[in-house]
Amino acid sequence: MNYYYSNANNQPTGPVTFADLQKLAATGAITARTPIIVEGSPQWTTWAEVQKSSVTSATPAPATPAADSDPSALVAERVVSSVKSLPIGDAVIGILLIVVSFFTTPFTVLVRACMNLAEWGKARRLPTAESEIPVLTYFTVVGRPLAHVLWLCVLFIAGIVMLFTGGIFAPRYYGYSFGSAFGTMLLCWLAAYFGQLVVGLICESGSVLVRMANDVNKIAKR
Repeated sequence: MNYYYSNANNQPTGPVTFADLQKLAATGAITARTPIIVEGSPQWTTWAEVQKSSVTSATPAPATPAADSDPSALVAERVVSSVKSLPIGDAVIGILLIVVSFFTTPFTVLVRACMNLAEWGKARRLPTAESEIPVLTYFTVVGRPLAHVLWLCVLFIAGIVMLFTGGIFAPRYYGYSFGSAFGTMLLCWLAAYFGQLVVGLICESGSVLVRMANDVNKIAKR
């Protein structure tokens, strides 16, 4: 293996062998910080790193008993090495991100719906004007943010009503119970929040159908 080193004028000098570099280091021509590059390598290093890597490569690997005579030992060794190579930490972080996104996605959907409504109100124009099928576009595109907001408002108000009434049938058949009323209110509010995912899925399915219908109409006109 040949090397190049940077001389006192910062000019690459070589090629030289590792033994030549050792002689240069002994005479003081190069130091531990002298830039060194292996011939054919795109990255420079230092004489200290070259020495360290040469010592590491020269150290013999510990002898391991041959596992050819015991197939079960070979399989067990491969399983253990595979388990050790698994990125457990990264996998745990990925799971946490999925869990967090599940709880934050409804909020993101609501924020986007309100932004769409505000943009259309500011522009004084709905996207139905750009559609080949305005009626379907109205129900699946324009009605989507409205559906999100209405779903939230209706169930939020329903939860408050349940808190004071205990439910629709509770006053007549079971009497008022604050615990039951409070639990019903929480269920309504949870449905109002996480139900945004279901509303978004339904509206997105309708949007896909609208886009397909628009494409079919454009192809038919051509």
